[in-house]
Formats: sequence, C-alpha cells, structure tokens
Amino acid sequence: MTTQDTPLPDQVSDSVRFETLEFDEFERGLLPVARHVLTSFETPELHLWGRAYSEAVEHWGETLGLAVAHRLQKVVRAVLDARDGSLSFYDPRDPASQDHATQDEVTLLRMLRHMRRDEAVPARDAAIALAHGKMDPYILRAGLAFADRFSCGTPGQARNGKPPVLRVVG
Repeated sequence: MTTQDTPLPDQVSDSVRFETLEFDEFERGLLPVARHVLTSFETPELHLWGRAYSEAVEHWGETLGLAVAHRLQKVVRAVLDARDGSLSFYDPRDPASQDHATQDEVTLLRMLRHMRRDEAVPARDAAIALAHGKMDPYILRAGLAFADRFSCGTPGQARNGKPPVLRVVG
C-alpha cells in the first residue's frame, strides 16, 4: 500500500485503533517514526528521512532518538526486503490516520515489543508473520539488535541477568 493510495482508517478492513493496543510509551513512539521511514523507502523524492529522525529526536531527545531512528530503519529495511518492498502502512502526514494502525504496523511493533521483553515465541511468530510465513534471519537479526539496544531490562541482558534466549539462526 503506497502513501498516495492509502485509504482513510475507516475504509481499511485491517485498521485498528492504536490506543486499544498493549504497547508501552516507547513502542507507541515508534509508530510515527516507522511510518516516515517506510514513506522514505517507498518515495525517496519526498526526503522524509529527515522527518523520521526529527520525530525520534522530538520524542526521545537527540542521543536516544537518533539511535532509535537508525536501528528502526534497519528493522524496516529488513522487513521490506523480506516482503519484496510491500508493507501496509498509513501516511505519516495524514492526521486522520494518527490514531489507527494497519495490521502490518501492529505486527511490526508487536515483534519489537516481544523481542524487547525477551519473549521468544511471540517474537518469533510476529517475525514469521512479517515475512509471510518464512523465518527470515535478517528480520530477526535487525529486530534483536534493536531489542538489545532498547530492551525493557538492562541493555543486552534479560531481567534475570542472563543473556537473552532468543537467538538468530541460519
């Protein structure tokens, strides 16, 4: 779905109200950044890379925001590569879609949510769903690198102090 032909949220069958989902504040902040990144990959002439990074800096500050945007674009790129460039998302510039998310957007954020919490099975299931039923090592690698840097526990460590169980294979 391109940004030019994205219908309004009430016209999309897989659209969900974003506020009804279980994401924490950090994860909620990822959605507009991811949308700008997706738009910049899809329509490079719009130059929305800068807006993605600016959005992240506004939300998390310069040090953390730039790192978030950088790692997130790697995850998005891996997902797009696994899906031949296709991912359903809303135009980040459309105020009518701010409170909604497509199923693809939700799946992307759920994968990162579960990886950040070292929840291997739901993280794997979301990663497989993003890759249309395949276990894509690039999605896993990018997602795990993101989760390692922005985990819900000590960076690089699960809450119990042991290394994360979720591993990239292949």
